[in-house]
Amino acid sequence: MKIAIKKRPLSQYYLWKLSNDYEQKAETDPTVPPIKQMIGQLKAERHNLEKVSGEIVSVHISSLAFLEDFLQNVPEHSYRKLLQELQEIFIYRKEK
Repeated sequence: MKIAIKKRPLSQYYLWKLSNDYEQKAETDPTVPPIKQMIGQLKAERHNLEKVSGEIVSVHISSLAFLEDFLQNVPEHSYRKLLQELQEIFIYRKEK
């Protein structure tokens, strides 16, 4: 996993959450959403949060903006590996 995203647990969560939402909506086998589609979902999520004011919300907005920028510069294979690592992390946390 990239070092930059390892330091941002909220960004990890959003990436995992949106990936999970995509998989649940998929009619076929679970698949990895395309990077461009993920960036679009992140932008929509960020725009929804921008309507709300508050210090805590600004942390979420910052995390989403970071992810958008991060995903625009990450190769497809790194993106898939990152999603796989996040699935393992969050599934492990759920089991505890």
